[in-house]
Amino acid sequence: MMFETLLLYAGRSTSGENVIHGDWDIRVEQAEFKELSVTATSDGNVNVSMVVYRNSAKVVRSFKPDFVLIRQNLKDAGENYKNILLAFKFGGIPSINSLTAIYNFQDKPWIFSHLLEIQKRLGKENFPLIEQSYFPNHKEMLSAARYPCVLKIGHAHGGLGKVKVEGNSDFQDMASVVAVANTYCTTEPYINAKFDIHIQKIGGSYKCFQNQRIQLSIRTVFGFCLIIPKLKSITPNH
Repeated sequence: MMFETLLLYAGRSTSGENVIHGDWDIRVEQAEFKELSVTATSDGNVNVSMVVYRNSAKVVRSFKPDFVLIRQNLKDAGENYKNILLAFKFGGIPSINSLTAIYNFQDKPWIFSHLLEIQKRLGKENFPLIEQSYFPNHKEMLSAARYPCVLKIGHAHGGLGKVKVEGNSDFQDMASVVAVANTYCTTEPYINAKFDIHIQKIGGSYKCFQNQRIQLSIRTVFGFCLIIPKLKSITPNH
């Protein structure tokens, strides 16, 4: 379920079976973005056509969702499903996470710019961020702030589009790659980290995990690695 979209259809209960909270039957339709086609009208009429394969059998059906739970990246290397998101927004379908939040997370530089706004309010000591430079296109890529650095092309997940750059000669080579990709890129200092710290907040409950990375390849720092989470104690800084 981690990378799938859940469409929840709710109808008034008549049989008393599969009742949640005693008032509604919940029908769950599950699919990925690539399996969906969505149309919407200004009066709130949304129709979802879904083509999926279940046990090697092709299943085609249409329905109107009352609620959407999205657990798939909207945008990735070679993929962009903003048109599906716009259809849900156009039709006024509620969602978790909110459609506005998902829309705002399409590009990492946009997210980082909002983090910078928080840092300006709280101060660098209270809200530290990694140094980062943004280049809108290859024409502006003269040099990175320092080397070695990590260059990230566009918006992608799972370590795609990330390269360790040792010096300015390599940086200029990557500028030609960015030109072909026709997108933006960012650079940040290369850090040979021993582990990651992940903070999880659900309601008023906090958990802190130390993710230990086991080297499997030269691209480990870019996402291709084995991660072993270990629970840590929460500190005020977390």
